[in-house]
Amino acid sequence: MFGYIKIHKSELKVKEYELYKGLYCSLCKQLGREYGFLGRMTLNYDFTFFLMCSMALKENDVCFSESHCSFNPRKKCFCCERDNADISYTAAISILFSYYKLKDDISDNSFFKKLPALILYPLFRLKYKKAMSKYPDILEELSSGIMRQNAIESKPSVTLDECADPSADVLGKALSYGMGENVKDAAYSFGYCIGRLVYILDAADDFEKDLKHGRFNPFKNERYGDDPTDSMKAVLNITADEAARVFDTLPIKRFRSIIYNVIFYGFEDTINGIFGKKE
Repeated sequence: MFGYIKIHKSELKVKEYELYKGLYCSLCKQLGREYGFLGRMTLNYDFTFFLMCSMALKENDVCFSESHCSFNPRKKCFCCERDNADISYTAAISILFSYYKLKDDISDNSFFKKLPALILYPLFRLKYKKAMSKYPDILEELSSGIMRQNAIESKPSVTLDECADPSADVLGKALSYGMGENVKDAAYSFGYCIGRLVYILDAADDFEKDLKHGRFNPFKNERYGDDPTDSMKAVLNITADEAARVFDTLPIKRFRSIIYNVIFYGFEDTINGIFGKKE
């Protein structure tokens, strides 16, 4: 979940965009309170979307109030109440994913490219341990899923479905955690679809780079031929359509129009951006 989940700003109303920014600011403040400046380095709009979906599927009220930006005190923003369980949980998820992203960078890159990750890794490990202590049950399970992803990618021959399943399962479990029984299955299905889509987007985006450096990529497979572009587009469109289908079944309490914007406009922008860049 790094940079592929975006809004299409021109299709949002001003008040919707302010709500979206409010969730972003709320997560920023929470990361700072719980994990310090280093925690704020993990902030991005992918986790803002996760937070929004988590809040959208719950009955409890979400209240915003005027606040000030932590980096520019003269700038006003809207934030959720200070002790919000969903924001604290999303902050821990952000730390977890960022920690494993660092580990992945260390294992994949040449020495000079992975040097920043090597420097940050010991510090992030402390933040990771703190997050694990707050949510040991679910974060332990998600960590196992991420490691399963690495194990599958080390096999000599695997299909795209096998490769995408662990990441999809991790996000499904992360989103369904703490949900009521009436919505748990739907939340898992939606998280699974988003996780699968993000994994395939990342694989499509990195294909040329992975090919050049001899790294694993699920599209480096004889079934896709020398130029898997058409196959990538087909798989991504099918997966995005499935995410849209599941979205239509969700019992959403709030933020529906913003989530709709990401699913129906944002992912299309991301897919077009990836293949536009290749062309």
